[in-house]
Amino acid sequence: NQFELVGTKRFSSDNGAQGRLDFRLEYGNGTDGETYYYSSSGGEGKENFFELKEAYVTLEKLDFLPEGSSVWAGRKFYGRDSTSCSGEFWKQSSGVGAGYETNKFAMAVVGADLDKTSAAPDRKTALVLDTRVKNIKVPGGSVELQVNLYAQKNAKTVAEGGNDDTADSGIGAGITYNINKWYGAKDGWSKAAIAYGTGMGAYACGGLNFGSWLNGADKDSNSLFLTTYGMVNLSNKVQMGTEATMLTGEKMYGQETLTRAGVTLSPSYKVTKNLRLT
Repeated sequence: NQFELVGTKRFSSDNGAQGRLDFRLEYGNGTDGETYYYSSSGGEGKENFFELKEAYVTLEKLDFLPEGSSVWAGRKFYGRDSTSCSGEFWKQSSGVGAGYETNKFAMAVVGADLDKTSAAPDRKTALVLDTRVKNIKVPGGSVELQVNLYAQKNAKTVAEGGNDDTADSGIGAGITYNINKWYGAKDGWSKAAIAYGTGMGAYACGGLNFGSWLNGADKDSNSLFLTTYGMVNLSNKVQMGTEATMLTGEKMYGQETLTRAGVTLSPSYKVTKNLRLT
């Protein structure tokens, strides 16, 4: 079982400023997933508590900021986007931080404590400066540019038995192309993305996926990620999800070189208003 509760509390000031508190509570999606058939014995597991996943405040219409801009602070799945079928590609900065955003530009600093590993038994805080230029109009759609700068305080020193090559910084850069319709031809939607990461950024889907999972990268780690994905309406009753991804890199996941690729097709058929076969 997995349960989520999402809510928003809006508020405003007499001077015109507006804001909101967004939160997300979740049960059943811990570090090892919800893997037990629970009964009535009382305490139920150590990993899957009812947890606060997001809680952040956004303020807008502030008289000292440009019109249409906002600021936020708190715990957030910032700028989240992913492929439609396999979830192989993620773009987000997930953690605790603060940011500034307009319709064309966004910048945030987000921190996350890295997961414990044999190479890093003590939790260390990593940081990302996530910068995006958005909604750039181009033929056939729009483009978003993103650059991430990573840093962490030394995963484990040599004196502690660690590796002198462990990455304590990194860079990620990517372009996402939001394509009109399904590749401009059919009713639906589609995207394409290319991303490249080095150091810590190599473990982040080509540098665009920041979170607690970034442990393990070497200073010489690098990765290139290519993907295109979308959904097309073939008729009033038939839809098709499409996706193609490729990751290639060096010094990743214990391998000197690594290439991983996949193609996913997910057709579905609308039988009635309440029944769809996928």
